[in-house]
This record gives sequence, C-alpha cells and structure tokens, in this order.
Amino acid sequence: MVQMLTAFLNKYPEYNKRQFIISGESYAGKYIPMIAKLLLDYNAEQMKKPADQQKYLNLTSLLIGDPFTSPII
Repeated sequence: MVQMLTAFLNKYPEYNKRQFIISGESYAGKYIPMIAKLLLDYNAEQMKKPADQQKYLNLTSLLIGDPFTSPII
C-alpha cells in the first residue's frame, strides 16, 4: 500500500499536499487500521531522513462504518 501511494504521488506530485483519508465499511474494519499503521510507520521513518529528502503521506483521518472486527462477537 505504501509503495503504491508513494509511486502515485511521485507520478502526480500535484496531489502531495492534499489530505489523505482512508474509508470503508464492514470487512474494511480489518484492513483500514493496518493500512493506517503502515502509513504512520512510513512517516516516522521519513522523519529520520534529512529534511530535503523527506516525503510524507498526509494521512489525516480514518472513516470506518459498521466495522467487522471480530468474527466471534
């Protein structure tokens, strides 16, 4: 997911400054938190680089409707 997003933003740099929102419903409740963690980890790694080499994914929010998080409950 991170590779796809960074490749997209490299190809279309006009979207670099826009907010990035992940949304979904039902079974996406399993995937959205994992994707968000990957993006936050990527951003944390970028902070370790020199300022002129940093590229952030501007994740601003998550929207999850009626999430399926546990098959038992």
